[in-house]
Amino acid sequence: MKLYLYPLWLRLWHWINAILCIVLIATGISLQYSNPDQPLLVPFDLAIMAHNIASAMLCFNYLGFLVGNIISGEIKQYHFRLKNLLEKILQQVRYYIWGMFRGEKSPFPPSKKSKFNPLQRMTYVSVMFVVMPLTIVSGTALLFPELIIHNVFETGGIYIAALFHSAIGFFISIFLTVHIYLCTFGPTIFSSFKGMLDGYHRSKE
Repeated sequence: MKLYLYPLWLRLWHWINAILCIVLIATGISLQYSNPDQPLLVPFDLAIMAHNIASAMLCFNYLGFLVGNIISGEIKQYHFRLKNLLEKILQQVRYYIWGMFRGEKSPFPPSKKSKFNPLQRMTYVSVMFVVMPLTIVSGTALLFPELIIHNVFETGGIYIAALFHSAIGFFISIFLTVHIYLCTFGPTIFSSFKGMLDGYHRSKE
């Protein structure tokens, strides 16, 4: 079954965001675990420049995400109710780790009214409206260290900001890995990826 769920602007944002996140992760690892004399994934000077440019582009892309969702009305896809939320999330978790491999139908199939299952919705809300703003704020602080408090409980403010930014980057890396893995669970291994090219969600039902 095919259902058109992903408009062009959303697909463009998604691919740009994915590319920028990969660049930021690769350059971030290079900055974290190498020095100018011993580059890791990317030469140190190039990693600094690429990380700063990709960061600026990510900020504009994130603004496009917010504006696009508000104008199109798709922001409603991120609304949720607390009533029975935990029960629904556990139901979806069970499907991912058990029911899906036994051929069971999805408990919350996507529709135009509700694209995300409860677990996806909570994850995307957390990532897009909590983690991403924190990433942008902490990254901006590191880019302009004069904005950071010098000492916090006798610990350097820049050190704390860098540690926090690295931790968020690690979380995003895990999210991206799991996201790509779950995208392989469709009628075929490439169905979800194809959906982000032509806009159609494909399911076995």
